[in-house]
Amino acid sequence: MTKMSEPLLLQPRKRPEFKGGTWIAQFLHRMLVLTSSLALTGCLAFDKVELPEIPDYPPSVLDDMRTPYPSTGIIELDFPEDDDQDPLPLMVVIRDPNISQTLSYRVFVDGNPNEPGLRVAEDVPPTMPTRELERPVTVNVPLARLRPNGCHRVELIVSGGFGTGVDPRAPELTNDFASMVWWVRSSDGSITSIDLEACPAALVPVQRNPNPT
Repeated sequence: MTKMSEPLLLQPRKRPEFKGGTWIAQFLHRMLVLTSSLALTGCLAFDKVELPEIPDYPPSVLDDMRTPYPSTGIIELDFPEDDDQDPLPLMVVIRDPNISQTLSYRVFVDGNPNEPGLRVAEDVPPTMPTRELERPVTVNVPLARLRPNGCHRVELIVSGGFGTGVDPRAPELTNDFASMVWWVRSSDGSITSIDLEACPAALVPVQRNPNPT
């Protein structure tokens, strides 16, 4: 009996070794992670974020340190005859936490209950593009109202908006204002001293409401 030859066992064919396969796998893994991150970021970018409403804080005003006419002293003006002078520049700094809000200011000269004496009305836009807390402003007061010999009262009121009532000094919102006062003593050279008690009757300052509604 012829001995049959043992069947040959099939050996698995070896796959050719491909160097760099590990690198490709790592690359694909990183691309997958990056794609997932971008997809997550894109979702967050379109989510609506509710920001808290910023309260409407009142402004404040103080002398600019560079001003030649601080409110702490008496401004002396001498008017020679036929002298055409520039307006009186009062340099101040207005501060308001609401940096995006446009403010307004009004200047009153020798106001009294029957005639408030409104002489200047201007807006103060936000500081662009930085929108800083402090807004330097130069208030120009017409000298025509300060020419008569004697003592003059210059009042500056700053607000987020003024009302439409009888008193043009009253703000639209309760307590939304700040104010400063300068005293000006004018002379044409013919007089040497003026008593401050002879100054015009001052308006009652705008009062803050201790219990705003």
